[in-house]
Amino acid sequence: EASETKAPTQLFIEKIEQRYSIGMVIATLAVFCVPLAFGDTLQSALLRAMTFMIVASPCAVVLSTMPPLLSAIANAGRHGVLAKSAVVMERLGQVDAVALDKTGTLTEGTPRVTDVLPLPGSGLDEDRLLALAGAAEHPSEHPLARAVVRAARTRGLALAEATGFASSPGAGVTATVDGHAVRIGSPARLLPEGNPELDIMVRSLEDGGRTAVLVLRDGAPVGVLGIADRLRPDARATVAALTELTGRTPVLLTGDN
Repeated sequence: EASETKAPTQLFIEKIEQRYSIGMVIATLAVFCVPLAFGDTLQSALLRAMTFMIVASPCAVVLSTMPPLLSAIANAGRHGVLAKSAVVMERLGQVDAVALDKTGTLTEGTPRVTDVLPLPGSGLDEDRLLALAGAAEHPSEHPLARAVVRAARTRGLALAEATGFASSPGAGVTATVDGHAVRIGSPARLLPEGNPELDIMVRSLEDGGRTAVLVLRDGAPVGVLGIADRLRPDARATVAALTELTGRTPVLLTGDN
């Protein structure tokens, strides 16, 4: 499909190629005949005309667009980049800003729980907090939810069965675990006002490059989980190369920290 599409430059070349070719043939004949008519030698006139025809080659003009585009599409494919069309490849040369997804693009896409922080007075230790969060997140397919469940299983924790599970994109999940209403999500949505200790915990995690996940039980905060995803080894070099190419630092698209 990509090889069958035509870029704007190619469409323009196809419009003028016939007229250009005829014009170059006429011009070549003129370059040959005019000097010959004024007494130039046949060899000199022919050499001059041949040189002009080669330099102004209509074939080179006609072939100046599609072969390079096909080569670029094939080269991109060898590097794991799928080009939708020749139009896209041509427009890439005009790109001055790049937006990148984070999870699985700049990172390895396998987030892991790095911090389990129960709030003082919640009555929970690290294992009980992680088990509570893991039970509520178990039905979810979100990468961060899978990280929480994986961390709980790594510790050998038993996960209670959650009922009434509901997931809200960008907000988190809610479920009932052991008779308690559990809500897990972004501190930006769930962090209550007037709780400086909790605010400091969240800010400390985010300043360290982790994603903070707030855990509420029966409407009250009981702890915070810190989740991090490792950068791909070539992420830094890729961002630097894109910055150099476009003259602008790429934009990061993420719902996490």
